[in-house]
Amino acid sequence: MAPTKRDLVACIAESTGATHTCAKAVVQAFLDEVSHELARGNRIELRDFGVFETRVVAPRMAQNPKTLEQDR
Repeated sequence: MAPTKRDLVACIAESTGATHTCAKAVVQAFLDEVSHELARGNRIELRDFGVFETRVVAPRMAQNPKTLEQDR
């Protein structure tokens, strides 16, 4: 199972000796900043980790599995 935000906060708090509250604030601040930059159309590159960027994709048909109704 993939780690959750809660798991990440717990690992950071344990490995740094910071309080859970402090680690949670740092993780949230990081995620807020990433979201803010992506919303402005910027690309974020973290060396030796990865890249965050937005892309425009063509619309495609979706289907409600309960009603089988198709929607765009």
